[in-house]
Amino acid sequence: IERAGNEGVNSAGGAAVPDDFRAAIVAVRETAGVFRQHAAVIPMSRDVLDWPCRTGGLTVNFIGEGAAITTSQMSFDLLNLVAKKVAGLTIFSSELDEDSAIGEILATEFGYQFALKEDSCGFNGDGTSAYGGIRGITTLAIDGNHNASKITAAVAHNSYTTLDLVDLTNLMGGVIAAALPNAAWYVSQLGFATTLCLTPTLSRWERA
Repeated sequence: IERAGNEGVNSAGGAAVPDDFRAAIVAVRETAGVFRQHAAVIPMSRDVLDWPCRTGGLTVNFIGEGAAITTSQMSFDLLNLVAKKVAGLTIFSSELDEDSAIGEILATEFGYQFALKEDSCGFNGDGTSAYGGIRGITTLAIDGNHNASKITAAVAHNSYTTLDLVDLTNLMGGVIAAALPNAAWYVSQLGFATTLCLTPTLSRWERA
């Protein structure tokens, strides 16, 4: 026997159908869906997709008349995209369905939870089953294998309150030019308030 939502118990859904009911439910939630807003969403018709990517380019050189031209070769690799399935399930009585706005409420809640899961995996995923095997960008940034644009802050600048404009602009300088048009700051509310608010020239930011 599975426990289902019903009208008789407030915590199981009864609170959604009082005698005088307002359709809007009070729901205070943290912002979610930040990762998807700035991610490349790739449609997939299969569970696995291999996507060729350029890892190295051709070279050109100045040469004299009649001199041999040095050959070069582009290099490529494959990005391996693996689809992950995320699901949620809830049970409620037909009476609760008929007597309340529970359908819209649940759809909104599930949508929020899906967005929250994407944010959690995209930013903080550590490759464990809790994150569906996904490794997030913060995990990749400190694994020692993704250091191309990593910038070390000044000595003793190891907290939100000690990071300064020089540290942040050095970080901006480490970003390749091709990435700048879509670049953004992803920072917690605490980091925004205690670091970025002290550096007003850094005007674009995102809370995550």
